[in-house]
This record gives sequence, structure tokens and C-alpha cells, in this order.
Amino acid sequence: MLREFGFNATFYLTAGFLGTPGYLSAGQVRDLDAQGFQIGCHSMTHPYLSDLPEPELKREIMDAKLHLETIVGHSIAHFSCPGGRYNQRTLQMARHAGFATVANSQFYSNSASTNPYELGRVAMLRDLSIEEFSAICRGRGLWKKRLRNQTRQVVQTILGNNAYDQMRSFLLDARRQ
Repeated sequence: MLREFGFNATFYLTAGFLGTPGYLSAGQVRDLDAQGFQIGCHSMTHPYLSDLPEPELKREIMDAKLHLETIVGHSIAHFSCPGGRYNQRTLQMARHAGFATVANSQFYSNSASTNPYELGRVAMLRDLSIEEFSAICRGRGLWKKRLRNQTRQVVQTILGNNAYDQMRSFLLDARRQ
């Protein structure tokens, strides 16, 4: 559908999940790559990178990159931080691995002056209406998303990743009932 309407996309893949139920197979990844879509890396197992000791951080960034490169047969240039959580060690490891860009979950439009190792991104979720998609593409309403994201980050920083996730899970369960 993206090709039909003339769009390109970068697919950030969690390398360790490939070939498991609900995730792409290596053949599907090669097919996307052959169609001209960018294949990016989203770590090996999707942990919060800022919580990891050095050896695990290396596995999640460097080993995941090598795994994807083995599948597509060429260099992977783009990395996206799981949960948008990263720190300076994460960025240094991504540079060392040879990534040209690192995306986080900051809601802002990127420009020529944006640091390529701190690219913002706006998630496009399943339940997004065409009107909301159109507004995002035009940059409208991003300030609301930025404000929500900044508030969430303050709470994450105060609570830490694990406590934040527990609180979030509790609130989502309560909302469903």
C-alpha cells in the first residue's frame, strides 16, 4: 500500500524477534529491502537501553545490527531506541556500531539542523484516523504530543523504567474494566 501511493518507509526491526509468530520472517525482511524500503534496527530484544550494562548494550545494538546486515546483505544505517529510552552510552554505542542515525520517541519535526543521533519520531498507531494522520503529516497538534511525552518522561525519570511500566500497566488494566 505504501508503494501504491508513492511512499517510502523505514521499518525498524527487533532482530531477535524475526521468524517468531507475529513478526516478520527473514524472507519478508529481504523482500521489503528489495522493494526499496529502508530496514532499520530496533535492538535485539527490545529492552530499555538506558538500563543495560555495557555487554548487554553491545549485544542489543551491535549484534542486532550484524544480524540484520546478514539477512539483507548490506549495511544497516538507522537505529531506533526501544521505548524511546536512551542515554549518552546508547548514542556512543550506536555511533561505534556504525549507525548514521538514531531515532528516539521525542515528538518533533526533524530538519537539516537536527542532530542525526537524536532524531524525533511520531508513532503512527493502528487506531489512527486518516484525519489525525493528515494533521500529523502537516505538523499540526505536535505540541500536544510533545507536552504529553515530556510529562511522561518526567514521570519515567522519577519512577524509573520498571516502576513506570508497572504503574502504566495498572492504569491500562483499570481503564479496560
